[in-house]
Amino acid sequence: KPYFQNFNRSIEVKESQSFNITLEAKAYPMPISYTWFHPTGRQLMNDQLNIFVNQGQLSLINIHRNDLGIYRCIATNSIGYTEVNFTLNVLCTLNILNES
Repeated sequence: KPYFQNFNRSIEVKESQSFNITLEAKAYPMPISYTWFHPTGRQLMNDQLNIFVNQGQLSLINIHRNDLGIYRCIATNSIGYTEVNFTLNVLCTLNILNES
């Protein structure tokens, strides 16, 4: 079944920036298919405006606060599957208003 090598389990990105991660699984036999999940549990696909998925690569464009959380990637081949998680932390800017 597939397995993942070392990868960063906690990632920080500033709000409104873009983010890209590649998780490459090793397995025999090939091929390997990848499925990505948002922290809400919904499957990530290319049909959303700011999300691009290409096998083991995930790109999020114009990150927002609601993008933070634990993401899952599942790699599957004919023998079985392996799941890995990583945490995306979104660094937000605080706007302080001075009322005078």
